[in-house]
Amino acid sequence: MFYPDDLDQLPELPDPGPRDGHHGVDRDPDYDPYPQLHSGTGRLLPLTVSVPDARWHLGVLVDRVVAGEEIVLTRRGKPVARIVPFA
Repeated sequence: MFYPDDLDQLPELPDPGPRDGHHGVDRDPDYDPYPQLHSGTGRLLPLTVSVPDARWHLGVLVDRVVAGEEIVLTRRGKPVARIVPFA
């Protein structure tokens, strides 16, 4: 409940929805955590992802590699591995 005379009180947060593991941005099939980046020449830049992020979004990254993209994995900002489609 919100009291207008209490300025330190925050309003209630909206209901986040059910917590059953089937909702949220990672469950949305159209959600892409890594939008495509283009260089100034119109070429696609290789996707650069940190190792912890790659663990979290491995399925999305594998789908992009299968589609022909190259992915560079980084650890502490330095490239450590490259994932390319299997020829």
